[in-house]
Amino acid sequence: MAADHTSPISRGGFGRRSFLIAGGVAALAIGTAEVTAAAPARAAADTSVVHTLIFSFPGTMPADQQATFYDELRDVVMGSGLALSVDHKPHLPLPDDAQAPVFVSSGIAELRCKDLATLERLTGYQPLNDFRTRWQAKYPYKVVWTNHAALSL
Repeated sequence: MAADHTSPISRGGFGRRSFLIAGGVAALAIGTAEVTAAAPARAAADTSVVHTLIFSFPGTMPADQQATFYDELRDVVMGSGLALSVDHKPHLPLPDDAQAPVFVSSGIAELRCKDLATLERLTGYQPLNDFRTRWQAKYPYKVVWTNHAALSL
């Protein structure tokens, strides 16, 4: 499928509605150049689109509030009926994290949708926009993301 360079995503509309705008950080796009030998069968079977978010929460945000953030994110996203799954994991710190060129991550979340059009609908889902606005007001966070096909691990 050819890219539609007139779509809101290509024009940056996705960034205006998504997590990124709240953090004021430039979007991060990642692609893959090759697939491992074991991957073609899985890649052919899984045509979903993954929205991977890397969050950096402020140091003043307690761990219990981070857990609540992810719980609410899951509830809102899955409640939309647009996502196939939502998962998150905390960042595993290393001594050289302070050298991170963008920010030190707090954690990662993965939202999976059946296709890019469904993901675009999800990013415009009003309860998700309300969620972002509320959490940004409470604990301003930074985030970068990438939209990609399922990885073959």
